[in-house]
Amino acid sequence: TGLGASRWRTDPDSVRRLFLSVVSDHAGDRATLQSLLGDAAYAAEDYESAATSYAAAAEASPDRGWYRRDQAAALREVGRWPEAEDCILAAFEVDSDVAARDDALATLHNAHANRLYEAGEYAEAEPLYRAGVRLSPQDAVFWSNLSLALEESVKGAPRVGRLREAVDALVKAAELAGDDGEYGVRLARLRTDLGRLDRFGQLIEVPAGLPPVIVDLADDLVPIVDPNQNGRRFFDERLPAMRRH
Repeated sequence: TGLGASRWRTDPDSVRRLFLSVVSDHAGDRATLQSLLGDAAYAAEDYESAATSYAAAAEASPDRGWYRRDQAAALREVGRWPEAEDCILAAFEVDSDVAARDDALATLHNAHANRLYEAGEYAEAEPLYRAGVRLSPQDAVFWSNLSLALEESVKGAPRVGRLREAVDALVKAAELAGDDGEYGVRLARLRTDLGRLDRFGQLIEVPAGLPPVIVDLADDLVPIVDPNQNGRRFFDERLPAMRRH
């Protein structure tokens, strides 16, 4: 497939002729030919052609569910999310392979969420990451990605509960990966942020528009900064203070 991918980029017709000659010598399986062409196109990052070839393979041998999953993988790469999901479910109808279905769906949801995350659409990415970890709970990357989406979603509007979820998801990722490097650095930072929110979360989360708490200041503060009291008063006698509850 590596050689096929290299030649596909410059002369896909020659790859088709090559694979056709090989397959015709070994039973003339049209489905196998289309699958090989799909593999070469996929490796060459020509995902639309790969999807077309895998679809032809599935039509030639509808009892082979993996061709539809291959088609789904190619469609995933070009962001055709609903069509990819349909292919995964069609494959399951053929072979009833629960593990293969769940792995393919989890990978699809994670890829879709990644596109949304890269576009700054963190709230939209989060449920897809959640679907990914639900379907494939042993994948450290999926948990790490969920943690990132949760972390981004609290920026500008911090919430203790969501940040705690981000910490928990990253802890799960670190446990699965056995990693104390990148995940460890992120965990330390998140736990620091969570500690601050645990202490000051009520202050940060108070809805805007509530009246301030008023603190009286003693008059004898003024002479310290203006001994002659000739200028304007340096402090108002009543100042707003941070809200505690």
